[in-house]
Amino acid sequence: MADEKKDLKPGVVAINATSKKTGKTVSAEVNIGATLDDAIMLFGDKVVYSMYKAKMVIAFQDAGRRILADPDKTPEEALKAVQEFKPGVAKVRTGGPRKSPIQKLDEKIAAGEVSKDELLALQAKIAAAIAAKKSA
Repeated sequence: MADEKKDLKPGVVAINATSKKTGKTVSAEVNIGATLDDAIMLFGDKVVYSMYKAKMVIAFQDAGRRILADPDKTPEEALKAVQEFKPGVAKVRTGGPRKSPIQKLDEKIAAGEVSKDELLALQAKIAAAIAAKKSA
């Protein structure tokens, strides 16, 4: 069920979750409703609104964070991005669990996308971080 593509009934979605601590996984098909009215009928208007509100706050924060992540941008530009943000239709991520930064790096190394100099620089950063943790 985790990586299979299969036709589900409207409103039914495949849920896959993996614990980073234990590596255990769970997969299920759950009915979240095919429309807003279905969702309200299933969970109630307070639950649907609270979930909507929580996701909207995160979406507006992300609009600002994207600008703040650029060292050449200012907080004023981030504020403008937040104020002008217009949400769109959300994409539902499918597939397995997200790859950790270590897994992504490992794939880049295996593909030859990371130079020896970059690896040596990373090794020095890791050694410095370990030394800092030991002295703290």
